[in-house]
Amino acid sequence: MLSSAEQIRYSKVGLSDDGQRYIDLIVKVVRGNYLAKADSVAKRNGANGLVGQINMGFTITPTSPTQGTTNKVELEFSFVRSGTNTPEVLDVFSMKFLDLDRDAALTLRETVCVDLDQLDPFGFETVIPGYEPTNGNICAFGTCLVAYCKSDPEIISFSSSTKDCWDQQSNLGSAGITSEKVGFQCDNPLSAIDSTPTKCEDCFSTKACSDGGSKREYFPLDTAGSASCSKCTNVIGGRCINPELRSMNLGFRGRSSFKVTMALECLKQYDPSLSDDKNSCSRNFIFSGKHLRCDYPSWDSVANAPATSANGNNPTSATATTVSSNTVGNTQQSVPTTTAGVTANPTPTAASATTVASAGAVPPACKFLDSLLLQLNSQNPNKQACKDLDFNSFSVLCPTEVAVITSKCAELTASSTASP
Repeated sequence: MLSSAEQIRYSKVGLSDDGQRYIDLIVKVVRGNYLAKADSVAKRNGANGLVGQINMGFTITPTSPTQGTTNKVELEFSFVRSGTNTPEVLDVFSMKFLDLDRDAALTLRETVCVDLDQLDPFGFETVIPGYEPTNGNICAFGTCLVAYCKSDPEIISFSSSTKDCWDQQSNLGSAGITSEKVGFQCDNPLSAIDSTPTKCEDCFSTKACSDGGSKREYFPLDTAGSASCSKCTNVIGGRCINPELRSMNLGFRGRSSFKVTMALECLKQYDPSLSDDKNSCSRNFIFSGKHLRCDYPSWDSVANAPATSANGNNPTSATATTVSSNTVGNTQQSVPTTTAGVTANPTPTAASATTVASAGAVPPACKFLDSLLLQLNSQNPNKQACKDLDFNSFSVLCPTEVAVITSKCAELTASSTASP
């Protein structure tokens, strides 16, 4: 439900960690001057299926705002007990900011920035494309670089080790991404786990997508021969818009709220012959989230692992089992307690004996992979996990575990293909 121009309440987006009550998500402005046209606030702010949507926009004038103006706001995302303002702490969850792109006329840019001191210190689920941590393990064993192609970047990556998103002094600094490539409504992801590439033909006519067509250039060409820059694997023609390369995923632990800064830069030049609408910049920022233990019930072995963070302190252990679903969804839908294909307590079969055993202290990441293998060997394997998770990012730390899981995923994929 839209409460005002500066606050949105998404009702019953999930359940508490103990599964006993619904939770709401409140998004509100805590810094900066939020600008959006009144009709856009009414029509575009709210929920669209499994994604939340916030519109930002303003009209260029001869005086102020003028060409090059940036509207910048800090938004607080807070989980509360449904129907109240009582904070609800969630154990391990992530929020993904999706589809940062530009208009075809290149008259605007979108930016999302986060202060790093809020994130899970072990970096699980955090992927900020192009960000190279100067300390700690914010980026989950290199996944920030896996989602980034230096030779042809989909976004502009930026960071500071000493300043927050508002250029104030900070212990851990900040990081974010700014849109670089053109995008369209037809390529918008449907949820936090929707990584389906969009081909030109999915949006436009064959003529527009053919050689020399008006839309072809907007769908980047795969970088052939470079595994680290693969954009459109298995896409016929090698051109697509890959949502993973234009998104920023943030992992959190033991929090009820977090803050993100969003900015819209308008590069239009005022034209007195045009209407206000034509002299305006407007863009929808979309986001979606999930509880990790909903997708992967064996996550407990990671969330509660007695590992040490970069500063030598142990993180706060998560203690409750969550049955929450996507943290941003249709505000009128009931929330399921399990993810499709995953039972709340997977029953291992005899095959689960093929888990990985490592001598000595096992890093939390490897424990996670070992527990995930148990689930893949269960009677109801979550085959989607083979697509959702980038196991290669763990290959240096856990080479044996990655090899076994890669083999198991190949086996599951082959069995699915062979099924009538």
